[in-house]
Amino acid sequence: MECVRLAGALADCFGFRDSDFGFGAPKAHTLHDTRKPRKICPSARVAGESLTSVLMGVALASLLFIALAAVYLYSTRSFADLGNYVELDSKTRLALDLMSRDIRQADKMTVYASNAVTFQSGTNQLSFTYSPDRRTLTRQLGSTSNTLLTSCDNVRFDIFQRNLTNGTYDYYPTATSTNCKVVQVSLACSRSLLGRKADNTVVQSAKIVIRKQR
Repeated sequence: MECVRLAGALADCFGFRDSDFGFGAPKAHTLHDTRKPRKICPSARVAGESLTSVLMGVALASLLFIALAAVYLYSTRSFADLGNYVELDSKTRLALDLMSRDIRQADKMTVYASNAVTFQSGTNQLSFTYSPDRRTLTRQLGSTSNTLLTSCDNVRFDIFQRNLTNGTYDYYPTATSTNCKVVQVSLACSRSLLGRKADNTVVQSAKIVIRKQR
């Protein structure tokens, strides 16, 4: 016991604690989890972020491509419709000009129907016939026949006398072909474009005077 007291006195003098010499109350021991925390691999995190970025980029690129495709298709169809209208209008005007030339130079009308007319032109018979089934307008002079116009929705012939109506510039309708002086030709044409019927129907009309008819 004297040794213990002497050791305590020396420890107090030099500032030591009993625990440094193994004396005093025992230290409490705490339990620690020796397992190391799981760490996420940096390469896996980068790979996940890269996949998300790629998916977003693909989605934005798809939306942009769809918008450009819609604009391209609309522009292509508009230009095709315009070209179709110009071509059909040109062919319709050409056919009407040829008919005007032939009818003006004819001697007289011999046969009349709303979809066909026949004239005496010199020693030959000149006729214009519309076929609703084939949608064609055919010209025949003597034994020579040719198609003037295709894609015709309607062709109508109306005939009039030489007299004006009450001093106006309109003509009296005629009853027969023998006193016909004026022939009105009305054409309506359209055709399909890109698998659908185009909305731009071409309509032409003209009144043609038979100059040799008295």
